[in-house]
Amino acid sequence: MLPLAATGCADEKVPSDVTAPGPITGLNVRAPSSTDTSVALHWTNPTDADFTGVMIRRSIGATPPATPTSGTLIRDLIDEVPYIVDISGVTAGTKYSYALFAHDGANNYAAAAKVTYSTAKPPPR
Repeated sequence: MLPLAATGCADEKVPSDVTAPGPITGLNVRAPSSTDTSVALHWTNPTDADFTGVMIRRSIGATPPATPTSGTLIRDLIDEVPYIVDISGVTAGTKYSYALFAHDGANNYAAAAKVTYSTAKPPPR
């Protein structure tokens, strides 16, 4: 009886996924759905087959987070719902910048879609 041959070699390179899905598009803030302590973000997801979700990051001021690890993590959506209302620590009368990074299951991130929005000042009492 002949021994069975192994498939693949120890030094054989296995191709890995190094390509990010396309970026999200159409990112905007829906002002009528936002309040002085919430920001409603809407966008269109990429149609790439390996798209698995959107990393949403926020910073205070006019400069959005530059990478998927900078700024404050708001949420990593792993579904295809293209909107979120940010209520986590949003303060009235403050400028916020968001960066949304589409990603795949191999942790490849697309270029960020960015938007800046100022929440309304609270009414005087």
